[in-house]
Amino acid sequence: MRRFILYITLFFAASFAYSQDKKVVLDAKLTAVQGFKKIDVATVGLYDGNTKIDSTVTQSGRCFFTLKENKTYKIEFSKTGYVSKHLIIETSDLPEKGKNRYKVKVEVTLFKIRPGLDVDFLKQMPMGIAKYESIYKKTDRFMQIADIDLGALGRASLRVQGNINLSGKLVNQDQELVRSSYREQEKTNFKFDQKQQLNVQGKVGERITVSLDQNSERDFDWENTIRVDYQGEEDDILQRLEMGNISLSLPSTEFVTFSGQNKGLFGVKAVSKLGPVNITSIASLEKTKKQSQRYRGTSELTENQIQDYDYKKNLYFFIHEWFRNGSTDTIEESGFTLAIPSYYPLINGLHQIGNVVVKNFELYKIDASNNPQADFGTAYINPNDTTQFPDKSKQGAFIKLDRGTDYSINEDLGFIRMQSSLQNEIIAAHYQLVDRNTGQVIIQIGEGISVENQTLSLKMIKAQSSHPNHPAWDLMFKNVYSMGSTNIDAQSLEVNIIDNFSTPVSDRTDSGNTFLNLFGLDSFNQSGASSPDEVIDYNNPNIVNLVTGEI
Repeated sequence: MRRFILYITLFFAASFAYSQDKKVVLDAKLTAVQGFKKIDVATVGLYDGNTKIDSTVTQSGRCFFTLKENKTYKIEFSKTGYVSKHLIIETSDLPEKGKNRYKVKVEVTLFKIRPGLDVDFLKQMPMGIAKYESIYKKTDRFMQIADIDLGALGRASLRVQGNINLSGKLVNQDQELVRSSYREQEKTNFKFDQKQQLNVQGKVGERITVSLDQNSERDFDWENTIRVDYQGEEDDILQRLEMGNISLSLPSTEFVTFSGQNKGLFGVKAVSKLGPVNITSIASLEKTKKQSQRYRGTSELTENQIQDYDYKKNLYFFIHEWFRNGSTDTIEESGFTLAIPSYYPLINGLHQIGNVVVKNFELYKIDASNNPQADFGTAYINPNDTTQFPDKSKQGAFIKLDRGTDYSINEDLGFIRMQSSLQNEIIAAHYQLVDRNTGQVIIQIGEGISVENQTLSLKMIKAQSSHPNHPAWDLMFKNVYSMGSTNIDAQSLEVNIIDNFSTPVSDRTDSGNTFLNLFGLDSFNQSGASSPDEVIDYNNPNIVNLVTGEI
């Protein structure tokens, strides 16, 4: 799955260079959204209001403009075949005693024009507005929005401090390798995130104060407070009255041995004084956070939410495209016609086996440690036709991996599972495909070291840096998910597939079929009959591996 995300990063930074007039330098960096590759050549236009005053063609995906003070500029980014964007930069309100040179750093991502994708709003709406705002010494600054004379009661005032940050992104999803006709089209939607921090202080006369402190980033709701306080005179019976978010602290005495403090209370608290006796009265509700855990034997029940793009990467690989897509090709060397079915879909819960089997499989990993056991060789996309993708081949020293220790292989279905997920390693292999019935060698894929061949000739299975544009990308499995644990109890396993883009969120199609059944994960009931029962087929090892905790 490719996720298209529009994101904007704008900030001012003071430079240590000086000039007589205050200036702002725009430093813009452009990337393409697919794989976030750098855009080498693009056109950037500079507008003063609606008048175009300058333009440049970027080199190496970067450009610079020097902007004058007290102006409103529009900067437009465009490239043939991509959706254009623009931003607004206001160079007013620069501090008089600050630096004379400021920098605006902008990172812009452009995505390709796609049929049916409505982006007209980007022509009218800037992707961001950048302007100078001092971030120093703002913790003690409040804006007074009310100051009223109440006569005999004194004055009433209200002061506010805080900020609200609103960010948004455009997400375009294009499904890849989904073997289902349901909603295979791409999806585009907006996602907004709002963060706010607000501190309000009010005062009525000399004795009553009102305070509100709210922050959306706090972990607990009771940390956000609203309170009204009354402070009595020294000789008053009622010394203090608190309403709203309050706390209770009890000191230990001769008669009360408990000493503690309760926070998160909401109610009324009064502190009175009658002669030598201090009286604290409280009526409140305590805000608590409830959690529950269920246990069965010595196993803990947990719930994991897994996004569809969070599959286990660089762990499972096909050893050839034939085993992934299926093939009926005829091998020129032997005249043998392949009958290899595609890996998916399952038929009656089983993968279909073709008329060939893998033999003499050897897997290698590129080695950069000068290991004397390593052999020199080349990993090709197709070692039987080295003219295919010659720029993707990789030469180097390769060390042989141990079957059963470093990896395991399914010789019938033509895939391997590494012992652990790979990082930036290149892996490649040589092997034979033989006729399942006669045992005759049909084709040799790559070659090992021999008297006639002094270097390795290997088929590349994983590139050093995997990405969708690499020819070996399709060999990696993209449909294996970790359940977050191993040795899972089958009786406690519950799996659902949820469409979180539907309203309301649902685990089934409009016709009522569950997504478990739609994606082939629920084809049988618990007795083995061909009838879905809305429970994942955990008895089928082709779907669930309870030992490794994988789906």
